[in-house]
Amino acid sequence: MKFKIIPNEQTSKCIDIVNLETDKKLLEKFLSFSMRQYNCAGLAANQVSLDNNRIMKSFFTICFNHHWDIIINPEIIEYIGESEQKIEGCLTWLGKKIIAERYSEIHVSYYNIKGLKIVATIIGYEAQIWQHEYNHLMGIEEKFLEEN
Repeated sequence: MKFKIIPNEQTSKCIDIVNLETDKKLLEKFLSFSMRQYNCAGLAANQVSLDNNRIMKSFFTICFNHHWDIIINPEIIEYIGESEQKIEGCLTWLGKKIIAERYSEIHVSYYNIKGLKIVATIIGYEAQIWQHEYNHLMGIEEKFLEEN
């Protein structure tokens, strides 16, 4: 199974092809690293200074209900309903809180580590994690919560 790295604010064109079989060990190492992070609900590959690798801007891990998944070439197809402000922590900014607009429901597509394309509607806290990690991949920075 091969994946195209999709363009975002940091890349102006599709830059490479990722072969899942070749890179599966790297993905599994990243998943193992994510699972060892204290209080981590998700981790985008470009958060851990691995962006030199051609695939590091194309996936993240997510933990929901004590189950970890690798999300490859994610796309948020649709934001559903009204957004609201959420206060979140982030491994990039330890000790600081960010405030972000989040939707409680999103429609997404991605590939799993087996190479299967998944199209799903994600709700609640899982949708919040998804949006947080997706924004990391897209290079979108959140605002810091003003401290009193």
